[in-house]
Amino acid sequence: FNKTTLPKIRFPWQSFVFFTLENPKRDYFTKRLNKTELDGFFNLTATYRSDSDVPLPYGKYIPISKTLMKHRNYYKENRQDKTSNSSTIIWMVSHCKTPNKREDFVKELKTHVNVDVFGQCGKLCENFTKCGTHPYMFYLALENADCKDYITEKLWKNAFRKNLIPIVRGPKINYRKHLPPNSFINADDFKTVKDLALYITKVSQDEVLYNSYFIWKVYYETSASSGFYDPDHVCKLCMLLHKKREDTLLYKSYNISSWFDEKEQCIHN
Repeated sequence: FNKTTLPKIRFPWQSFVFFTLENPKRDYFTKRLNKTELDGFFNLTATYRSDSDVPLPYGKYIPISKTLMKHRNYYKENRQDKTSNSSTIIWMVSHCKTPNKREDFVKELKTHVNVDVFGQCGKLCENFTKCGTHPYMFYLALENADCKDYITEKLWKNAFRKNLIPIVRGPKINYRKHLPPNSFINADDFKTVKDLALYITKVSQDEVLYNSYFIWKVYYETSASSGFYDPDHVCKLCMLLHKKREDTLLYKSYNISSWFDEKEQCIHN
């Protein structure tokens, strides 16, 4: 959309939602769209960001019931029988050149530890299931931009669903806020890529340490979103639109150029 495709007049009692699941570093927002033309038009937001009027996260984790927790046996249900003989890291990737230069990070990481790359930037395959035939231990869940709250489906579907430890990166993204405790390895916690690789090797060779990254499954479960039309997301928007709102909310509007500004929301590499 752009200024020419929007209605020329928005009445104060009408609701127009700024909806996107992409981050502000995408070319559409930085090169093709003049966001200042949208200032003052939208009065609701529905994005992946947690401070949106309708937050649309790609995934979430929730506590399981105490009743179910009593019947869960960690070593029976969640213990991973992978050994140091397993292939270490898998990475599925389709964008080879990215704003945060994650490809350079992976190139350096590969000099210290085994990383199998699949997709448009590696060995071609149709989907994760066909690519990940080896018993991998870790998954590189690297976003194409380091932006606030931007954690996409690759972590929820490719890592957590496949019982792989996600390796994440991005100082602007508050992973501790959004992911289960002790469920991931953050590259930003290490001084160098070599230090990270040494720790990955240590975890892969220590069964107790490796399995400690799955203890969270005794207490929590995760779910991945199916996009905007996920029933949970649609219900959130529907409830907001039907809720009796105060006049201050009815007449508010967003300056999208500042609210969705890549300089404020993202790290620049």
